[in-house]
Amino acid sequence: MRISVITVNFNNKDGLIKTIESVLEQTYKNIEYIIIDGNSTDGSKDVIENIKEHLSYCVSEKDNGIYDAMNKGIKQATGDYCLFLNSGDFFVNKNVLSQIFFNKTYSNDLLIGRQKFINEKGKISESPYIRIQELDMAYFITSTLPHQATFIKRSTLVEYGMYNTNYRIVADWIFWIEAIVKHKCSIKLLPEHISYMEKGGISNDMSNCYNEMEKYLNTCQQEGYLKWEDIFTISKQARNYVIAKRNKISDFILKAIIWVNKYKK
Repeated sequence: MRISVITVNFNNKDGLIKTIESVLEQTYKNIEYIIIDGNSTDGSKDVIENIKEHLSYCVSEKDNGIYDAMNKGIKQATGDYCLFLNSGDFFVNKNVLSQIFFNKTYSNDLLIGRQKFINEKGKISESPYIRIQELDMAYFITSTLPHQATFIKRSTLVEYGMYNTNYRIVADWIFWIEAIVKHKCSIKLLPEHISYMEKGGISNDMSNCYNEMEKYLNTCQQEGYLKWEDIFTISKQARNYVIAKRNKISDFILKAIIWVNKYKK
């Protein structure tokens, strides 16, 4: 299968170099590599120019934010699946794409893998294990999916309108809700860790993040997709879920409840 790896960059030359090296060393060969740069002034353009022969597409021009840049990448992509590996992110090893795609085919809208995080002190953590039956509105009130470890079918991105550029911080979170909760897209969970992500970036601006989340939920309410009492109930359930997950015994009970409910349907 053809995989479109899309890297968005703006004035992060060192991170861009790390990401490029990670992509170009992949042993899986059917990769289409696309770089969208926001008219950087830190030498990123020279880095891109020096590896231009390895790229399927690249551009360096002013954009209207990270999601506008991602949409530009989607419009140029021709792969079966897209993976957004932005500057500073990198694959866990050179064989990860081969492990997932060599001599294999998929038809699911989303292939969700695991992601590792590196904080400012160099400590490594990883994204929690996800269960498909947990991916409902309550889940997304307090969490999201590992973007840099999720392969999205290109046709699905186009069908659902790509990323909503009216939101500058949470458009990927909104896409997950639209695709999974609203449209019930098909999902396959991958056991592999896909990528490392250095913690930081626009989503760390939690005040604006919450403001945009509230704006989106208000839109859902106005469109009749959700009622405010539903949002309140979901928020309460989500909080209880997070609390439950902190305790091993209650986590075991929670898993049992989910399993029983699954087979009662």
